[in-house]
Amino acid sequence: MKDSITTQRFYLRPITIDDVTERYVDWFKDEDIIKFIKMSKSKPDLMDLQKYVISKLDCENVFFLGIFEKYSNNHIGNLKFEPVSIKDGNATFGIMIGEKEWRGKGVASEVLNASIEWLYQYRGIRLVGLGVDKNNLSAIRAYEKSGFVVDQADFIITKPGDITMIKKMT
Repeated sequence: MKDSITTQRFYLRPITIDDVTERYVDWFKDEDIIKFIKMSKSKPDLMDLQKYVISKLDCENVFFLGIFEKYSNNHIGNLKFEPVSIKDGNATFGIMIGEKEWRGKGVASEVLNASIEWLYQYRGIRLVGLGVDKNNLSAIRAYEKSGFVVDQADFIITKPGDITMIKKMT
């Protein structure tokens, strides 16, 4: 993906090594993130996150995007589709809103809808799924607002305590 995806308030573009800053590292010190983000369990440092981003950059089955506020250019979070199977027309999704002041303000719905539409239009992805902790009620509500429903999908791997949600594009 070479171009950015633009929404009313944000633009999404592929994450780069330059986006991995101490501010990004600080997101993984936030208790609200630690509870629900898999990588946060390891308390990554700058080098860990740089290695992680580098490992995803050239993967054909990964769309890893930074979420940037349009007017300030501040990096406020990330969203990742992994794996993406163009052959099967499906993708698994995850999101992290790192900046606290943007949580609960409809960021997830806005960027999720735009990115799923892009995947549908340009990559033929017809089914997007995710696993979400059953206790993460604000995330579940945001996903429901974006058209996700609780359902099973064999391409989604979840951990105990997660529910599976999917969105079909038509």
